[in-house]
Amino acid sequence: NQVHPLMVFEESPETNTEHWLTDWPVSACRKHKLGKNPMLCSGSVMGSREGILDYIDVMEEEFKYWMERENCRIDNRGDDQSIHNYLYYTNRFKNAVSIPHRQGPIHVVGYQAARIFENATKEAENAGVGTSEIFIHDKNWKEWLP
Repeated sequence: NQVHPLMVFEESPETNTEHWLTDWPVSACRKHKLGKNPMLCSGSVMGSREGILDYIDVMEEEFKYWMERENCRIDNRGDDQSIHNYLYYTNRFKNAVSIPHRQGPIHVVGYQAARIFENATKEAENAGVGTSEIFIHDKNWKEWLP
């Protein structure tokens, strides 16, 4: 048995659970404030077979709760991230540990990648080219990194 059969991974320190993606849905559905904690990426989870099966069971149970209540049915992309963070910070996952950003086997890039994409899109529009062209031909992409 692993010491931590479930690992969840922190997003960039530039965002946290006070961000609207997590704060608003959790507040609306569960009447709960998570406070200012590291944002966890719902798309990056790792663990033992037992840890992952437990994770799936807990997530499924919570999804059902949200689906059964009108105030929880929020037409918003990313509510899996709201639920994932809510469950971790209310200790619903057994033996879970949060891995700091870029310090474990998975490097979460969602928040930073979104900033890079926004900058690339602006540059493409300003240059009068399509976004596919700038990604293929631009050699200065590292300048967009935070």
